[in-house]
Amino acid sequence: MIGGNRLETWTGHTYAAVLALVVALLSVTPVSSGGETVEGTQWAPYLEWSLAKTAYRGDPYDVSAIVTFTHTASGRQRVTETFYDGNKTWKFRFTGTRLGEWTFETSSTDRDFNGRTGTVIIHANPDRNTHGFVTALDDNRWGRQATQQIFVPQLAMYKTPNRFYDRPDVVDADIQEFLIEHGFNGFHVPSIAGRWFDVDTSDNRVAASMTRPDPRTFEALEMLIAKVYAAGGMVHIWAWGDHQRHQTPRDLSDGINGRVDRRLQRYIAARLGPLPGWTMGYGFDLWEWVQGSELTGWHDYMHEHMGWAHLLGARASKNTLEQLSEALDYSGYEQHRPDYAKYVETLEARPDKPSFSEDRFRLRNEGRSKDYTAEETRRGLWHSTMAGGVANIWGNLLEDGHTRDSELGSAPYPNKDQIKTYAIFWNDLGRFVRGLQRAQQLSRDPDTRILRQGHDRYVFYREGTTSIHMDLSGMSGPAMVVAVDTKKRYAEIRLGNLDPGEHTWHAPYASDWAVAVGTWVSARRFTWDQVALLARHWLRSDCGLPDGCQGTDRDRNGTVAWTDFALLAPFWQPLRSAKLPARGGSFYRIENSAVSIWVKPARPTVVKP
Repeated sequence: MIGGNRLETWTGHTYAAVLALVVALLSVTPVSSGGETVEGTQWAPYLEWSLAKTAYRGDPYDVSAIVTFTHTASGRQRVTETFYDGNKTWKFRFTGTRLGEWTFETSSTDRDFNGRTGTVIIHANPDRNTHGFVTALDDNRWGRQATQQIFVPQLAMYKTPNRFYDRPDVVDADIQEFLIEHGFNGFHVPSIAGRWFDVDTSDNRVAASMTRPDPRTFEALEMLIAKVYAAGGMVHIWAWGDHQRHQTPRDLSDGINGRVDRRLQRYIAARLGPLPGWTMGYGFDLWEWVQGSELTGWHDYMHEHMGWAHLLGARASKNTLEQLSEALDYSGYEQHRPDYAKYVETLEARPDKPSFSEDRFRLRNEGRSKDYTAEETRRGLWHSTMAGGVANIWGNLLEDGHTRDSELGSAPYPNKDQIKTYAIFWNDLGRFVRGLQRAQQLSRDPDTRILRQGHDRYVFYREGTTSIHMDLSGMSGPAMVVAVDTKKRYAEIRLGNLDPGEHTWHAPYASDWAVAVGTWVSARRFTWDQVALLARHWLRSDCGLPDGCQGTDRDRNGTVAWTDFALLAPFWQPLRSAKLPARGGSFYRIENSAVSIWVKPARPTVVKP
């Protein structure tokens, strides 16, 4: 999840920086003919070429070329296709996943599109926090391809494309509200269905007369994906709805995976495939209208044409652990109010792929037994994470005592500070990391949930309690321990350093408590923005929590000083190691055009160039 207690904090981008990166993401390099050398950066932004053609036969959405990009050093290939963008113009896109030189060549039965060639030089991305494509790591964890970090998708319900098409201001405001201020790490776009073909359709129904993708829908999705990616999040899209509402490809002229559906699948693959930061579910109530073999066919065809892997899945029947197809990339389920035990069972059912509890957990006043309260939402975030990391979709549809239209997406939560506390604890402070395992045996309290990484990092979580028993016998030495009341705005109670052994912490009052043991390092890199924050708070001695002088008091002793700088230095972007003969030992060098800073785990020396 995104950000800290304030926008200007080392735990997240300033919003101005987010917007600057959005501009970069939305800027592409057009090329009208072959032979040019284009330069770009790894992972983002994508590059785009345009091909004009005044005459063609048949449907322009079926006129295409295959484009093969080859990495010169490794021979690794990315194969994508052109897509029609209107006005007798076709385009193709590319995102560099490896540094160095790539070459491309087009292949087409249309002689105007055949044999185009070019060269692309991919440089390191200056933003070392760019995440890359959403992928699976360690078999069943949601992860980021570029950073190789794991995370738990906790997504806010979002609007339908017609409500944010050509409205970047709306998207910016929603990112501020839900990703920055709440701490969700992405959005869920509900069933697109008929709007794949007409963004303005009022009822979202699919009709046999629909044959061509609507570029406006894709412009809206591209903008959303790019902006959310720049803010550090992801977008999950439902392709279809249910058949009772006529929101499925069964209503197309030739049905599921027929000619029109395949045309749409190729268009999605060519136009959205090169963009990092999105995943896709097939829809809902799927057992009513689609067969497992049809889902497998959709999955395989999409991957055959995308060129870049995106996780594709489909939720199954209500409150079961069945799957309609085992060939998909994540396991999707319709679970009503899953608790911690159900999340654990979900992860254990298919330990070879990420899991998604893909119902929408909503606050409504419709009397449905599956709906949530704000309190249950907060606990659900913790349960799904303490179980090991199951993705969820959350939405507050209560507005002025009434249930709002779900096409408007979520309204702000009344307890967004509690949601933000979850985000700061796990993501901003880097506690959801690879290697975490459940360890329920490390407490005498049967209702305490425990995750540990190795023998020196632990998280204990217990609800409605005034005490937590912790068996820390396996630690290699003393470790710093902090407690957080998950029902309040983020603040840490420092418990000092605990020695290996068994301990019982007595809380000052009853609540839902999380206790973190050990030193946890933020997953984010140390950048010049954080250097500026460090300078702003330098030698302040009143840097108590909740935010520790915007996260600069890394050792949490209340003062921002050299030890905090040394703790951050190994995460510098870019990090360079060197030897200084005059001093000896390993140093970190941090530099730009104005200053070089050599840092050793002691006092650094500032050297002007």
